[in-house]
Amino acid sequence: MKSKGYEPNEITMLGVLSACNHGGLVEEGKKWFVEMEKYGLTPQIEHYGCLVDLLGRSGCLEEAENLIETMPYEANGIILSSFLFACGYAKDVTRAEKVKKKAIEIEPWNDGIYIMLRNMYATDKRWSDVEDIKGRMRREGAKKEAGCSTIEVNGMVCEFIAGDKIHAQREEIHLLLEHMLLYMRGLDTPYSNDIGLAEL
Repeated sequence: MKSKGYEPNEITMLGVLSACNHGGLVEEGKKWFVEMEKYGLTPQIEHYGCLVDLLGRSGCLEEAENLIETMPYEANGIILSSFLFACGYAKDVTRAEKVKKKAIEIEPWNDGIYIMLRNMYATDKRWSDVEDIKGRMRREGAKKEAGCSTIEVNGMVCEFIAGDKIHAQREEIHLLLEHMLLYMRGLDTPYSNDIGLAEL
């Protein structure tokens, strides 16, 4: 682009930062963020959000947190959710709790925030906090969208929808899942207290 005499604009730089984000190119992303000033461009909240997401996905939580605290914009729901999810993947409950209140305040309808917090608390065996989050989720009317999975068995495609009450083999499926759950709990494996089981 530069060789053809074109100057990048804010949209171009957002595309570059997004590419760095999806490629996990932390140093490149930081470099291009700083380069914006060389082109006379002022980073907008979207650019900061992209960099926060890049840092968070790469496990650079301290840097991401510092960027949120020092950027010239009020963090929006997208940025806080992104940081919260990064904390969840890193199992950093302390950092997550710093932004929890603000994230819920900005986006009380965002089921992903509650689910991430609930799963983190379940992993930490903080059951009263799990129940508190479930209660807040109900009070705010934040509902998790039903998940849908399809599998192919012997050339036949089967579809499963979370919470489905009309599947022809529902009783057999639930019975098998109960047996698997009891077996896993009896083994006391790392999976017996898996975060996904907190929903049951």
